[in-house]
Amino acid sequence: MSFTRIFCKAIVAVLIAAPVFAQDASGFFRDILMSGFVDAYYAYNRNHPATPCAVVNGIQIFNCLHAFDVAQSMFSLNLANLAVEKVPTPGSRAGLRVALDFGSGAELIAGEQSEPNTRSQNLLEAYGSYLISERAGLRLDVGKFLTPAGFERIDPIRDWNASRSLLFALAIPRDHVGLRTVYTPNAHVAVIGLFANGWSDTAVNPGGKLAGLSVSVRPFDAFTVTETYLGGTETSDDLEGWRDLSDTVVTGYLTHGLQFAANADFGRDRRTRQSWQGVAAYLRYDVNDWFAVSPRLESLHDPDGFMTGVAQDLQEGTATAEFKPAERFRIRIEYRVDVADHPYFLKSVSTTVRTQSIASANCVVFFNSTLRKEQ
Repeated sequence: MSFTRIFCKAIVAVLIAAPVFAQDASGFFRDILMSGFVDAYYAYNRNHPATPCAVVNGIQIFNCLHAFDVAQSMFSLNLANLAVEKVPTPGSRAGLRVALDFGSGAELIAGEQSEPNTRSQNLLEAYGSYLISERAGLRLDVGKFLTPAGFERIDPIRDWNASRSLLFALAIPRDHVGLRTVYTPNAHVAVIGLFANGWSDTAVNPGGKLAGLSVSVRPFDAFTVTETYLGGTETSDDLEGWRDLSDTVVTGYLTHGLQFAANADFGRDRRTRQSWQGVAAYLRYDVNDWFAVSPRLESLHDPDGFMTGVAQDLQEGTATAEFKPAERFRIRIEYRVDVADHPYFLKSVSTTVRTQSIASANCVVFFNSTLRKEQ
């Protein structure tokens, strides 16, 4: 059975079950939240590459080093997402979240995992939760969840640009399978701890395990700093196989309508003696309720070819215009230029050049609703 049928049946099943959830007397289903989005795009690569620079899990990547907008001169579905979530509460301490994804983005995410080409690759998230202490703000999650590292997210609604950064595409993992604790003692501090199989590994890899700690501090409403460390025996069970990642994110408001963000990543792999570093800077200016502009600049240093396969330095500049014609509808028009310090990007049939320029249009429709019986 194709996943298209599975995805459609899941939607129908949830819609049919919604009235039952809303009338549930046990309390578990009273706070069920449904959410989802459809993320589609059209990208035009001025290099007109005739062959892909890579093939990941069956998906041809023509826009080299891009995370999701990899097709050129064609309409493409990045992700169709459907999620069901029950947040633990003092009256019902058990919870869950299951998020299904379909589209080329799901295949690309799964291509980085230890078990691609399986049905489980379309489970973007699947974990159970338990509220240990409401007073301490302590929750335990068990299952598959997204990484705490990075400023940008898979969910397009949370991002300022249509395309994902080089840091998102290359410098950090996508997800983890294991245990996660979330500790929020107050409105100014949040701590996430995790212990998982490894770097985007859905199953145990040839090495060992990964541990992580993410601390977010908001000293005042207009400024937040988040520091995340991920480390573990990725390629072997001893310290020789250890991989480290330090990820720092700073966000805030300069004025009422002007936001800024910065992201820095520093990583190394001891077995291969490879390291990587990168920084990205963002601005977002909300001109009015229906229009915003978001520039992004970043630089990535890959001296040992760990991320790109070639020792090189990369820069990237992006300008995004976002339109909001309706409350749950976004249109993003974007122009992006990637630059390498030596010929790397494909042009025409077999030529390589230092630059890659891509114009794209992105459309996102999303929804969320609480299936809750009115008291």
